[in-house]
Amino acid sequence: MAKNKIVVCEYSKIVQNVIKSLLGKIKGEIVFFDNAYDALFFIQSNPVVLLISSIYLEPFTGFHLAHLIKAEPKTEKTKVLLYYSEETKLKSFYAEKTHADAFLFFNANTTREFCEEVELLLGEVEIFENNVNEISEKDLLVSALKSTEKTFFNYIFLESLFEMNLYLENTASLLKNLLYLIVKIFEVEIFSFFIFHEAQVQKHSLISNSLAKTEENDFYKVSKLHFESYVPDNFDISLLEYNEEKLYRFEKKVKTKQNVISSYEHFVLYANSFVGTFHIGAVEFNYFTEQELKLLHFFCEKIGFLIEMSLNFTSVINKEMRMKKTFSRFVPEEIIDNILGYEGEAKQLVGEKRMVAVVIVDIRDFTAISEINTPENVVSFLNLYFTHMVEIIKKNGGAVDKFMGDSILALFGATTSYEDNAQRAVRTALEMQEVIHTIDTSLLILPENHELKIGIGIHQGNVVVGNIGCQEKIDYTVIGDSVNLASRLESLTKQYGAPIIISDAIKEELDQTFSTRHLDIVRVKGKSIPVSIYRVMQKEDAYSTEFQETITKAMELYILGAWNLAYNYFTKALDIMPQDTATMVLQNRCKSFASQPPINWDGAITLLSK
Repeated sequence: MAKNKIVVCEYSKIVQNVIKSLLGKIKGEIVFFDNAYDALFFIQSNPVVLLISSIYLEPFTGFHLAHLIKAEPKTEKTKVLLYYSEETKLKSFYAEKTHADAFLFFNANTTREFCEEVELLLGEVEIFENNVNEISEKDLLVSALKSTEKTFFNYIFLESLFEMNLYLENTASLLKNLLYLIVKIFEVEIFSFFIFHEAQVQKHSLISNSLAKTEENDFYKVSKLHFESYVPDNFDISLLEYNEEKLYRFEKKVKTKQNVISSYEHFVLYANSFVGTFHIGAVEFNYFTEQELKLLHFFCEKIGFLIEMSLNFTSVINKEMRMKKTFSRFVPEEIIDNILGYEGEAKQLVGEKRMVAVVIVDIRDFTAISEINTPENVVSFLNLYFTHMVEIIKKNGGAVDKFMGDSILALFGATTSYEDNAQRAVRTALEMQEVIHTIDTSLLILPENHELKIGIGIHQGNVVVGNIGCQEKIDYTVIGDSVNLASRLESLTKQYGAPIIISDAIKEELDQTFSTRHLDIVRVKGKSIPVSIYRVMQKEDAYSTEFQETITKAMELYILGAWNLAYNYFTKALDIMPQDTATMVLQNRCKSFASQPPINWDGAITLLSK
């Protein structure tokens, strides 16, 4: 087994001798190098348990040497101790990103701490034998040439920037984390972002607690002036809205007695969809050397694109949320999510068959009302009316498919289907009939002796639900015979004097909380199959037992074609309820059929109008 070694990399022979004397009691072979290249070559080819390295090396720094060792699977277990002997900018940032195991200040006063750290690291090492494969000079040179000062910073910074992708969904969070990343790199006292996007300004700052409030204010004033100088000329500066101002603080040791900002720089953020600036201030005089300025320019160039991505993403999300909020007044969010979730035009135009309860609501005689009112008043009233109706529809789990003039097409089961879609539809219709009398009609002029009323038709059946239209315009809607039949039933409400008319498909789904009355069997225009229609009401509003029994007997005789007997029972029913429109319709029909019976009577009346 090859003997495990300790490598010391230090260009100064004097410091090498000092370290050699400090490590005199350490067991193991200690090998010294005065340059990073030879040290890297040796470590790649030998089992080394510990590297002790200065950060001041040639041809590349100790930071780069540590990074190359920790990034290589064959040498990643090697413990690395980096030391420095004078203050250096960026040291903490570099050390953290190289994954060095220890990083400390080394001079005549810290030798004890130095030895303790070496012993601690040696106590953690695993005695191992490297795969001692010979590494060529060419391979080593290629590896080392990757570690120039700028390239190393760029690599490390981009690696850190990649981690910022986690915050793209929230621009404020992204800017906050960028500020905390910057303070690790540059270790100054104050930073600030100004972002002008969609006519509003965001300002995010990170400030050391060591700075006085007056310094903060002065920094802010100067930064604001520089930022506003980049705002497009066609925008009035006085109209700028600083709608979001975030201030974060961090602890920083005071270096000088007088903490006054002595160095200041600002940079434009590179972007297409927003105007942004980055501002940085330091207490240290002449802090910004050519090296720092190059790094800051590189930083601003890269983060501009990242901030732009976040702003665009946030803008899209906000627009989507506003759209959902607007349309959710009429359509459940499930429909909107369904539409937004579709991918590709082909899929958008695909519908699917579903069992749906269809509700058609129409204001009686609204054409006559519109003729004697101004368009403005009509629209204002309709907005109020629709608001009340839609609230009831949504409360019961339905969705508004569309508004057709003063009519409403509502669906139950189009997006979320319930076991009781029919009952929900009927409950909605009954609540609408109760609310219609409470809606303020003061904006309207109503015809003399006219009362605002609505008619509602409900049917349940299969429809095609989906995004229907063309590539230029798509509507989420339903089509099918069930929609047409619901519309026909609504038009019959006035003829039969029933506020709500339902089909037999709906009646079969109702429980005992509702009461129904058989109105007729009709063959609506365009249909050959007859449909039984019913009036529906709350149980407590049901007809008297005497009337219900009489009208039921009358309907049985009518369907059988016993016109005269049926006529007598309808007359008896009118004696109980003289103003019942449906009874009068059937009584008159019996009288007519008694004198001229219909051919091939099957109990259904064929309607010739819609």
